[in-house]
Amino acid sequence: PYLIDGKSIKIHQQWADYFQKHYLIVRSWASWEWLRYMQRYNPNVPAIANKLFAPRERASLADQKKYCRVITENAPVHCVFSRERIAERAPPLDHYLPWSFVAHDHLWNLIPTLQHVNFSKSNNFPDSSYHQDFIALQHLGLTTSYQHMPEHTWRKYTEPYMLDLKVSNKDDLLSLEVITNAYQPVLESLSALAKGQGFASNWIYKCLSRNT
Repeated sequence: PYLIDGKSIKIHQQWADYFQKHYLIVRSWASWEWLRYMQRYNPNVPAIANKLFAPRERASLADQKKYCRVITENAPVHCVFSRERIAERAPPLDHYLPWSFVAHDHLWNLIPTLQHVNFSKSNNFPDSSYHQDFIALQHLGLTTSYQHMPEHTWRKYTEPYMLDLKVSNKDDLLSLEVITNAYQPVLESLSALAKGQGFASNWIYKCLSRNT
């Protein structure tokens, strides 16, 4: 059905007509097979589908911000990186492990931060010295939201924690020990994988005067 001619490929006219008529079907099939191939040979890379077929627009974080607001309105929250108190009712959210790597907006990877800190961190992977404070903030968020949300709403918000961190019992999310043990291998393995793929790692926040 085709002929390789130097630097070009000549396709039989009947096949060319078929491809033109059924382009969307053929492209969908090729995309699916490409995705399967990439998943087979990159089993440890997260969210391959979102990386191969990136959305044209980032999804809204409206629901995640609602969850965050419940926490910031009912508990003292400090920035994991700068240790400054976060006084805003609706602070910016940071993807602790960069979105460009994980390609999702799951709450277990989102934390409230400060605008200048978020700008400084950008797409860098944080140093492992921040992991415990990050986990502690996540625990604060889980326990605070549990106290101030209807149970069915809380369970809906925390579903990704269960699936991605492999926590079998929702009530275990309220235990700092349990979620620490669940988080540590995930953070360590994904950070190591990202470093091997060339992502900037071991980022540490440097306090700079915002008046200069």
